[in-house]
Amino acid sequence: MIKALALAGLHPNLAVANGGRTFRTPGERGALVHPSSINAPARGERRDAEGTKRGTLYTFSTMARSNDGRTIFLRDTSQTTPLMATLFGGRIRSQGFVLNMDGWLPFYVQSPLRSAAKVVLEFRKALDRLLSRSFMDLSARKRNHKGERIYLADDGTRALFAQGLVDVLDRDIKVAEAVAEKGWGGRREPVREGKGKPLVRFR
Repeated sequence: MIKALALAGLHPNLAVANGGRTFRTPGERGALVHPSSINAPARGERRDAEGTKRGTLYTFSTMARSNDGRTIFLRDTSQTTPLMATLFGGRIRSQGFVLNMDGWLPFYVQSPLRSAAKVVLEFRKALDRLLSRSFMDLSARKRNHKGERIYLADDGTRALFAQGLVDVLDRDIKVAEAVAEKGWGGRREPVREGKGKPLVRFR
């Protein structure tokens, strides 16, 4: 949950691994993780080392240019998941089994259910409505018929949705750990993506 909230707060600072050491962001095609980041390659690691699995997602706080101006570095990186990105990231548009975020990062939903992508999209819409309503309720300072202050925690429906969200994210982390060795792309060979866009898959 903490990673998901960090992703929401840092948006649009999201990067996807090209495979190897470089990452793509909304504005850069070959950024590197800053050496001070915990996710940076180990010192002395060969340049031709395998590096980060293709399709891996990182959030980052800022981008910095090297002293010689040739390299863009990502600072304060944290690994995240495609599901967290679709739920807490930018604007999502559905195109069949593909959920496209902010026009640059498509997520392919792998599922035997044809409605899987739609379910994710509707869950995102419900989450957005819940958050919007919660902020409105905070400013309204509502009271019940007895004149007592109504708090967000008193809303059973909101609490039920929040618990469901936590459960989904917990399961998502377990899935992420299970596929970490393969990378979110699922395979190392090139994939047809169209217009040079990186394709990130999630189950």
